[in-house]
Amino acid sequence: MSKRKQKKISAELLLEAFPASYVAHGLNGTRAYKALKPYVSRDTARAEAPPILALPSIQERIRALLPSEKVESKVIHDALNAEVRRDMSWGEKHKYLETSLKLKGLLQNTTQQGSTNIGIIIER
Repeated sequence: MSKRKQKKISAELLLEAFPASYVAHGLNGTRAYKALKPYVSRDTARAEAPPILALPSIQERIRALLPSEKVESKVIHDALNAEVRRDMSWGEKHKYLETSLKLKGLLQNTTQQGSTNIGIIIER
């Protein structure tokens, strides 16, 4: 379909659809925006997604779409133990887990410049 014939989505509809698109696209704002507005450039999508993600109402709706903490715990456990799918890099998997934990308030951004020791128990 040519660019002229593609229907443009209104700002209101974009904000309505963005949270589901964000979750569906692996918590990737650029991909989510591009899915809703395929006629924009990747650079435009990359620039437009962060302000939308910064809106508290959008964050709340994304949080509601994410799995519960019990399910999240299983997802994290399974993700750490699973091989990386061919279509998903470790970086993408890490971003999914990190963003999910941040939205649920389980992982905070800190400005401290100290170090944090983390222990991982690996069962054999």
